[in-house]
Amino acid sequence: MANRFLYKGGSGKILVNNNHQRLLTGVGLSYNVEQSTTNSDYKSNLESLITIQFKQFRYSTPKVSIDANFTILPGLSDWGRIRMDLQLNMRYEIFKDFNVGLTFYDLYDNRPPEGAVSKNDFGVNTTLGYVFGK
Repeated sequence: MANRFLYKGGSGKILVNNNHQRLLTGVGLSYNVEQSTTNSDYKSNLESLITIQFKQFRYSTPKVSIDANFTILPGLSDWGRIRMDLQLNMRYEIFKDFNVGLTFYDLYDNRPPEGAVSKNDFGVNTTLGYVFGK
């Protein structure tokens, strides 16, 4: 995939919202324009969007944050094509305002564009961070 531009819109419902957790679901539409690495032409697709997001957090010391997002994008204009996006983000405060983090992502496409090597694109990122100005 050389380029992909997404335009998304939808509505959702917060199922859990308290001092340490948030859970929401949503549905909507997604319009994407993509260009494969083997072809300079752009192809557009209309997809439905189904998402669930969960967040676990603690703002007292040590601060902890865990975010999970899962989105399914069934194709409407390209019937039978299904894309999925899973992202997990974790952050932990080691000492005041200094944190470490880990991110995992997996992007799946059952009909990837021409020239794609795999149906999945996944990876792990690590971070070290410091919060300024508090």
